[in-house]
Amino acid sequence: MRSETTNTTHAEACALLADKQTGEAIELLARAVEQDADDGQLWSLLGVAHWSAGQVTDSIAALETALTLIPLGPEGRLALALGYEVIQKRELAVDLFV
Repeated sequence: MRSETTNTTHAEACALLADKQTGEAIELLARAVEQDADDGQLWSLLGVAHWSAGQVTDSIAALETALTLIPLGPEGRLALALGYEVIQKRELAVDLFV
């Protein structure tokens, strides 16, 4: 069960991303995963935020961490697949959708 702090962090990060404040969202989420490294949803949102900022390597790392904790949702799966495509790992990208 997620803590209220985690829920608040997730909501704040989503609001920052919606307002195109990607850097601030990344900073917030990076601090959050340091505090709660087992929260796959925070890792997934961090990966999507990195992807939105064009930080492909960081996006892949965060999304792979999330994938070890939870099944990725559509946004996370898409960001991870596109990241794999960018780094020329097409077979991994395809595996996310078959």
